[in-house]
Amino acid sequence: MSAGIDIDRIADTTEVIESPKDGQNDSVLLYFTDSDRKAADGLPERLTTEQYVTVTTLLDKLRQCEDFDGKDAYLEKLSNAKADIAAIQTEIDRINADIKARLYPFTDMSLKDRKTVNSIVGRYNALSEYDRAKIERWEDVVKTKTQLDNILRGIVIGVVLSVTAAVAAVFLVRRIRKKRRSKEKAMEELAAQYENEDG
Repeated sequence: MSAGIDIDRIADTTEVIESPKDGQNDSVLLYFTDSDRKAADGLPERLTTEQYVTVTTLLDKLRQCEDFDGKDAYLEKLSNAKADIAAIQTEIDRINADIKARLYPFTDMSLKDRKTVNSIVGRYNALSEYDRAKIERWEDVVKTKTQLDNILRGIVIGVVLSVTAAVAAVFLVRRIRKKRRSKEKAMEELAAQYENEDG
């Protein structure tokens, strides 16, 4: 007994309160405020991964709040937004994986890889500016695309110059032959005139 308190007597008469079971829902009921609604309504039409935190925060808050008029519409909008952002992140991850799997090492690229490079560039261009920043080694992809485009341009220019030279050669050969024939004809006419004068 300390300081006049009988601990045994208190322990026998005090009711034991059990903690809630793990299966019970301990979540606090939240309120989806007007500013939350404005944030949800203010999401851009073209979402980026930049809005991920905002969307997931609003969606979690909305799922834990009391029911209100229009809650289902907000749930649908935010769930769709989260799915869209997840799809964008998946595309970013795929582009990064494709760059590593299909383009490394960049020094071994040839014209047969041009279609792959152009495909990756097209997918990159479809992303927002914010999401483009998440693509790894993009500078190397741009350099590779430039090199392949220059190789192709060189081949096209070489072919065009070869065709132009061939056409010019054919034209010159024809012109020389035509000139030669006209000279031969003129010589024959001149020879015929001399024969007529002699005869």
